[in-house]
Amino acid sequence: MKEALNTATPGGRLVFHVFAALAEFIRELIVEGTYEGLAAAKARGARLGRPPAMTPSRSGTPAPCSPSPTPPSPRSPGC
Repeated sequence: MKEALNTATPGGRLVFHVFAALAEFIRELIVEGTYEGLAAAKARGARLGRPPAMTPSRSGTPAPCSPSPTPPSPRSPGC
């Protein structure tokens, strides 16, 4: 689109609203397709979402902290 969109005029507002309606429609189609894809993946038995941070092999005792010559900073874990 090479022309300026003047929303102060009735024609400009009409074009603006048509563009907004098309954008909203396309967004709704994308959301609908995403939900359909998620439902299909669940039906196939796929595990959705972020993987767990702690795996069974890592869920034992925490690793020991190494001694440090400087005092720990307030942001460091309590080691």
